[in-house]
Amino acid sequence: MKWIDVHVHSNLSNGVDGVNEIVEKAKKYGLKAVSLADVTNDNYRGVEEIRMKVEKEVTNKDFELYLTADLRVDKVYLAKKLSLRVRKHVDFLTLSTQDLLVARWAAKSFTVDAISRPFNYPRLIIDKATCRFMLQGETALEVRLNDITRTSGRRKAVSIRTLTKEIEIAKHYGVPVILSTNAKEAIELKTPFQVISIAHLLGLETGYSKIAFSNVPYSFIMRNRKFRSDERGEG
Repeated sequence: MKWIDVHVHSNLSNGVDGVNEIVEKAKKYGLKAVSLADVTNDNYRGVEEIRMKVEKEVTNKDFELYLTADLRVDKVYLAKKLSLRVRKHVDFLTLSTQDLLVARWAAKSFTVDAISRPFNYPRLIIDKATCRFMLQGETALEVRLNDITRTSGRRKAVSIRTLTKEIEIAKHYGVPVILSTNAKEAIELKTPFQVISIAHLLGLETGYSKIAFSNVPYSFIMRNRKFRSDERGEG
């Protein structure tokens, strides 16, 4: 399978390690691709420059490197502004929010690929209405596994319980689920086996977890790349 982590931070934004270190560790862990989540609320105005820096790093023919926009927004007007600004420059756009109105707007917006819930936020963002909009907008639920592994005790139990419920709802309505790490440094990357093991804690069976860490995220990236290519008249 083509294992891909669509949410890894490098030192181009708020991560610790350089791109080469991340690529080497990802290859060692058996991944075939990584999407650097280096476009954020803090640097979105420089998205073109970040894109060029990432493209310069694409020198390894047996490994693929992409660019993710990692936005954290709790106002609809700001969600629209940021997503529209960066959409055509990134391969994947994920939006994290604790506001239900923002989640429902993002769910049906074709500028957003995936929705996630901020770490330690105890309330559900994914419900029946949100799922209906996600199916309309072809939007996925992103589950960031390092949000679980970084914590312990009651906070971890609450996080697992909430994520498990959201995944259950998403699966029930046929909303795709994407697994990522949200790694802030290379050592936080996970092997496919580790990803599947953590996903088991959330009630995901092995086959489903494999697809959520390969086929599903990769299909979003390929769709977005084709759209950008068609817009430039290259398709």
